[in-house]
Formats: sequence, structure tokens, C-alpha cells
Amino acid sequence: MKRSRAISLAVASCAALAACSSSAPSTAKQTSASTPSPAKAASAAQYKSLLKTIAAEENLAQHAVQKAFHASSVTAIRQDLLSFATDQQHVTTELSAISPPADARAANTALAQAFSDNANATRRVAAELASAPNAKAALHIIATAKSAQRSGQEIDTALHKLQQLGYTHGS
Repeated sequence: MKRSRAISLAVASCAALAACSSSAPSTAKQTSASTPSPAKAASAAQYKSLLKTIAAEENLAQHAVQKAFHASSVTAIRQDLLSFATDQQHVTTELSAISPPADARAANTALAQAFSDNANATRRVAAELASAPNAKAALHIIATAKSAQRSGQEIDTALHKLQQLGYTHGS
């Protein structure tokens, strides 16, 4: 199995979000400053902009977790996954703080839940790596992690709904 295929199972959510939105570079994770207050729903344009910002952050996270492909130790792979899980939880927090337009509420809620599920799944996989004797075995554990695959599919489903509503676009 290709090493890139193995890690892509754990990071499928990043690719999906980046593909459905802009991939303009972002150097800070501070979308909350531009997030409308929960009492007032974001306009469609504001919501699209917020999703693009989150997508840019996720694009950076995807590139960062790719280091696990080339890691020579289980510890390094585990660290990369835990950093990715932290990022996924950050995205959950950002999405939960957004008050999207009415037609996007259900999809936004589903997307936030999917990122939360992905953070939890990634943490579980990272914990399983403790039993890996070497980096190759660790990558095999990642490749066979079903919960990370399911959460990636949840993210894809929510993003597809947002695309149907016109808030994201395909690659």
C-alpha cells in the first residue's frame, strides 16, 4: 500500500474542505475575530468567506500532517497526528461559533460534528500507535483506521450539502 494512501485516510477531511473552498494561504487561526456574533446570522457572503478561511487553515494542516509520511519514528508520527487532531478540534470550535444563514444551519452543524468526530478518531488512532514497533507498522494502523474513514465521509457529506446550497465549490 502506498504510504500516501495510508495517511490520506486520516487526513481525508482536510483535502475535502480544501477542495471545496479556496486554498488561499493563511498564517493565523483567527477567524473568530471576523465571525459574526451568535445572535445574528452571517450573510451568505460572510459565511462563504469564513468557510474559505477555514479551508485555507485546513490546507496548511494537511500539508503539516503529511510529515508523518516521512517520519522515521512512531513518536514523530504520533505527534503529527495529535497536532492534526488539535487542528480538527479548532475547526469544530470555529464552525460551532458561526451563526450561518438559515439554509446552511443543518449542514454547518453536521460539518462541526464531523470535524469533532475526526478529532476524536485521530486521537484514538494516535493512542493505538503505542503498540506499533516501528514507523511502517504505525502507518499500517493509520491505513486501517475505520473511524477516521467514517469521519472523513461525514465531512464529505456535509461539504456536499454546502456545495449544493452554493456556499462552497468543487475543485
